[in-house]
Amino acid sequence: MTDEEYLKAISHRLETEAAPAAIITGKGELASINSAFSSIFHCDRDVKSFEGLDLDSEFIEQISYVQGKVSLQNKPLVCLIVVSDDRMKGAFYTRVAPLISPNGTLLGVESLFFDARVIFGLTSYLHTNLFYLRDDVQLSLDVSESEWSFTELQKTYIFFILRNFSQHQIAEVMNVHHSTVSSSIKQLKAKISKLTNRTVRTTEELKRVAIEFGMIAFAPEVFFDKTRIILFHHQLTDWMEWNKTSKPQ
Repeated sequence: MTDEEYLKAISHRLETEAAPAAIITGKGELASINSAFSSIFHCDRDVKSFEGLDLDSEFIEQISYVQGKVSLQNKPLVCLIVVSDDRMKGAFYTRVAPLISPNGTLLGVESLFFDARVIFGLTSYLHTNLFYLRDDVQLSLDVSESEWSFTELQKTYIFFILRNFSQHQIAEVMNVHHSTVSSSIKQLKAKISKLTNRTVRTTEELKRVAIEFGMIAFAPEVFFDKTRIILFHHQLTDWMEWNKTSKPQ
């Protein structure tokens, strides 16, 4: 099978995806997009570049950066893509994976865009009204997000901590000093410990308790106000591990 035939086959497969999907070549061209992508990003099916999408130039530069990083590391990356302009507003959990032909040639990357509202909605449902079965004992958590007294800033910290961002990485994304992040997280641990009546001394304990009590669904509104891309430090399949972590020990 030639590279061209392989790309054509992948394009046919992507057309069956309900989520927007695109194949981006090593030259940064759009080799293929599916119907969902065309509909969401308001573009013709024959568009060949991101410039043709009429999106913010900074956004296009960041897309190119993610593509280059995936190609260089030869492994998938997950990012949150926020689009906020006159034409559209939306947020997408996006998985960008290297596209390698059967003969081992790196042809570009394959991108799948999952509506963040669906992701957050599912995690909110599964973790706010969560039922676990363990040793024939059923446990339920009935605390809703509205009952927590977290500020938007605190929700932002929780959001990034649960996605494996280090304090230095959080400081970089939020454009604040590391000492500010360190102090804020220390206060956050004390607050979560008091609210949940659990011991929260370490970051891992914070993660476990936050997941158990449904805080994984927190979405920081401050990051949806402009077009941006935030690289995550986890894969979408890591959610399986979060689910294991959240079960009572």
